[in-house]
Amino acid sequence: MRSLLNFLSPAPSSATPLTGRDITAAQPVDPWRNGIRWLTLVALLLPGAAVLAQESEADEEAEDEPEAEVVVVTGSRLKRSTYTSVAPLQVITAEVSREAGLVDAGEIIQESTASAGQQIDLTFHGFVLDDGPGSVTANIRGLGSARTLVMINGRRVAPAGVEGAPTSPSLDVIPGMLVQNYDQLLDGASSVYGSDAIAGVVNAVLLKDFDGIEVEVFPRLHEHGAGREDTISARWGMNFDRGFIGVGAQYSDWESITLADRPWTSGCARHWEIDQGGQIRHKDIWYEVNYGMDMGDCALGSLAGRTFIPTTVGSVYYTPGYSNGGWGNFSESSLYGFGVDGDGDGQTDLTFRDYSLNGREQFAYLRGPRTTANLMAYGEYTLEGEMNLTPYFELLYFQREYEGNSGAGQLFPDVPARNPYN
Repeated sequence: MRSLLNFLSPAPSSATPLTGRDITAAQPVDPWRNGIRWLTLVALLLPGAAVLAQESEADEEAEDEPEAEVVVVTGSRLKRSTYTSVAPLQVITAEVSREAGLVDAGEIIQESTASAGQQIDLTFHGFVLDDGPGSVTANIRGLGSARTLVMINGRRVAPAGVEGAPTSPSLDVIPGMLVQNYDQLLDGASSVYGSDAIAGVVNAVLLKDFDGIEVEVFPRLHEHGAGREDTISARWGMNFDRGFIGVGAQYSDWESITLADRPWTSGCARHWEIDQGGQIRHKDIWYEVNYGMDMGDCALGSLAGRTFIPTTVGSVYYTPGYSNGGWGNFSESSLYGFGVDGDGDGQTDLTFRDYSLNGREQFAYLRGPRTTANLMAYGEYTLEGEMNLTPYFELLYFQREYEGNSGAGQLFPDVPARNPYN
């Protein structure tokens, strides 16, 4: 180190007076030697300057780079990024869904890419459903609503339904305006939650960082008319140092949609068949060839005016004023090898099309009218101290009214138990 300092020390200045001892020790000033010294000094300092420059550029890039979104993984309080989550996770932001015209939690979840198989919604009426009519349930990976767990803020939602045997919560109990995002855990989580999470988990994460009051009116009109949907929502929140409190209310009124209101359900369902030549046929000729019945362009649907008699004759049809077999206002469909003979002249003059309900049930609901009202209050407060205790509360009230009309029913009078056709 000393030799290096001596090597880098500048030569004595010629303007400085020298003593006799100095005169004898002084050497002539060599400009080349001084240049070499300064070049060596610069070479030694350049690597350090380069390192400092790289660190400065790295710091600037780190500041410019956006922070990765951090979410709380469903079923855990550990914060992880979406890309480092062990299980596949899909996050649906409520704000983005609103921009797409979706505010109802049922529509948002059922139209997600993770939903598969048959989704139970308001178009299911006249069926025997576990949760009763008017239910809207989640079905991930097509395994059914009984295998898809629904939660709010990481806590289970109780089953909800009208009649039946409710096993799953209805998605319309979730107040849409209070939701921040929907986390869908697409991997089976039965080891954590049980058998109702075999298909996955849907978790509605509620907002916590809003202050003041906000009101939203969301009307929606359909392209083909009928079925107007009106939703009005309001929320109020307040944040303070160690907690928050929030209140939200929502009211929805959806009009009914009948079969006649949509072009794909209006009219009658047609017959579709591909013959051996690859051509599509819309006319069912089986009844025409065998019974002499002209079925027109409509397929055969449910039959009205049909019943059974307590004999081995079987199916008879209501023909007011006459009978081809002595049953009083009822005629057998093919008693003499031909179709229903209304006047007894031995010729088919009635067809099954006259009794078919296909195309004659335009008053039936494609989607019944529904009104829902829900009110929710929730909040939390973190106590002081090292224990980090956070008491919370969640109160939810929900009411739904739904009406269904599945069309005309078939005429089935009482049939004796010993009737072979019962």
